[in-house]
Amino acid sequence: MNENYLKRWGTISSVLCLAIIFLVNDFYFYNNRAFKENKFLFDENTINLGLDLRGGSEFILSPRIDKWIINNHQANISDGKNLATAIDDLKKSNDLFTLENFFIYLSAYDIGISDIFPGEDINSLTKNINIALNSNKDIIRKRIDTRGVIEPTVRVVGNKISVEIPGDQSVENIESLITTSASLNFKQVLNAPPQGPLTIDNISIWQRSINNFVLKFPSLRQHISIIPDFLDTQSGKIDFIYLKKENINLFKDAVDQLKIYNLNFESRDFGYFAADNRFDILDLQFDAGDIWLGLLSPVHPNISGEMVSNASLQSDGTSSAMYVILLEFNNTAERKWFNYTSKNIGEQVAITLDGEVLTYPTIQSAISGSSQISGFDDYLNAENITIALNNGKFNLPLQIDSIYKSGPELGEKMITLGLIAFFCGIACVIIFMIFYYKISGLIASAALLINILLMTSILSILGSTLTLPGIAGFILTVGIAVDANVIIFERIKEEIKNGTPYLSAIESGYSRAFITILDANITTILTALILYFFGTGPIKGFAITLTAGILCSMFTAIYITKTIFMTISQTNFYKKIKI
Repeated sequence: MNENYLKRWGTISSVLCLAIIFLVNDFYFYNNRAFKENKFLFDENTINLGLDLRGGSEFILSPRIDKWIINNHQANISDGKNLATAIDDLKKSNDLFTLENFFIYLSAYDIGISDIFPGEDINSLTKNINIALNSNKDIIRKRIDTRGVIEPTVRVVGNKISVEIPGDQSVENIESLITTSASLNFKQVLNAPPQGPLTIDNISIWQRSINNFVLKFPSLRQHISIIPDFLDTQSGKIDFIYLKKENINLFKDAVDQLKIYNLNFESRDFGYFAADNRFDILDLQFDAGDIWLGLLSPVHPNISGEMVSNASLQSDGTSSAMYVILLEFNNTAERKWFNYTSKNIGEQVAITLDGEVLTYPTIQSAISGSSQISGFDDYLNAENITIALNNGKFNLPLQIDSIYKSGPELGEKMITLGLIAFFCGIACVIIFMIFYYKISGLIASAALLINILLMTSILSILGSTLTLPGIAGFILTVGIAVDANVIIFERIKEEIKNGTPYLSAIESGYSRAFITILDANITTILTALILYFFGTGPIKGFAITLTAGILCSMFTAIYITKTIFMTISQTNFYKKIKI
């Protein structure tokens, strides 16, 4: 028993030194935040505090699988209507919109995966979506980094993206920044809300074209709002059609499904114009977020956001506190833009972002080199658009599933309460162990404190996020670590009662208890792994802390305490040890 104890102390000392090194960064970081830009020796990670401990906001984003299918399918016209119907059926059901469920619904129309995605199967499509999801994650991180958000956490959690904005940082308009696909397009205006002087003629021409097109499709009628008999013209009365804020996405989804198979949308598409006060003089008032409809050409001038090499934001140079976004094109777009503007002087062109019209100026002359989007009175909105354009568009549309917010005051309170519970738990365990097992209990308590040090170090190495459930995991592993020593000490007691010599009893107690402890810890680790892979957010934090604690407890409760007993056995002091 006494042959290897010096080597064992060398191992223990090395582990403790490494643990301390890995915690140096954390010590400096939480005492001097600027230190995070550096690293101590080879370590650059720190333990992050979760939103429940330091406050902040978390946005859970899920992919719009239906939009992705519509944007990427290769179905022919004959299968298109059934494809659109299958999408609609699944959305109206209580089932989640996943690829698996979609193809089940699609199979009811005798259409298989290869019919709409030639050469693909469910595995390859899932892989493509996961690649797009990870690409979106990187784009979101770039966007919010550019916005100046400090220490954001952006990660893929299962099939969703979690965006955490820590502390009390302003997240005003952040929702649009992390969900906009940033699909910029230039489209020729066919019919749009009139600009400049309002006349019966220009209003009636615009609204008559909207009436004629929208009312063709029963699936669109249920989502529109109508002001009946708005205009009384020589050719008859005309209704005013617009979209209420709450119906905009429903209308857009219905339009997307029609585009799959309806040939009317090859020559025209809807444009979505933010309602303003230009019709106040006609006693027409709209709520914030309402939308007017227009008709655009989806074909011309065939310039998209991928052709914008840089976007920058600046004041419009007047005293009206308005802002403009300057767009610089690549060479291909420059030529297209010059040719288009040369041939369409006097025509209107709409600049759209995700289908919503940002501006639709009249072309006054041929334009070369660059262009601009004007008319922004909200700086943050203009800044978000600029940032989105400079950091690429999503290949997979996203939507906000949920938003979780907590104040920093609540976080500080949770930390205080968590630490009180943690230290009270440790103190109670140590007092009990020393009272019941005397010096052996003191040895076990020393190993327990080392266990906590090693656990903290592992979390730092991984750069893990510590949450309130994570603190609970810490407290739980304190009990697990001591439980191992209780099993060992009780085994030793049995050996001594059976007349086994003292040192042999210690050796036998550790060897006989090892299998029992290993079996118990393996089952707990398996449970923790299930929590980690199927849980989200704080549940993952609990699983990581629990796993780290179990691994460390095996080292401290068995290896370190046995080494201490081996060392004591080299002296006469072991005769005074009581178990």
